[in-house]
Amino acid sequence: MTNILTIWADALEIIRPEMAKVSFDTWIMPITPYIFENDTFVLCTNTQFMQAQLNSKYLILLSNAVSQVVGRDIKVK
Repeated sequence: MTNILTIWADALEIIRPEMAKVSFDTWIMPITPYIFENDTFVLCTNTQFMQAQLNSKYLILLSNAVSQVVGRDIKVK
């Protein structure tokens, strides 16, 4: 099984060209992967505000990128 950090690094390379650099650096780069089990990829954010923004604006993008890397549908939360 692929390491969670490797999955996240590969997902970042998919996400990066889809966003403006400022948005990517502000909203995506501070995220850290926490755990990956049972087809659920859990991410940690610095604040609840950041978590709310990610859930409302970027959750589909994040889910699609991680799913593409893993090769099956993955739930990101």
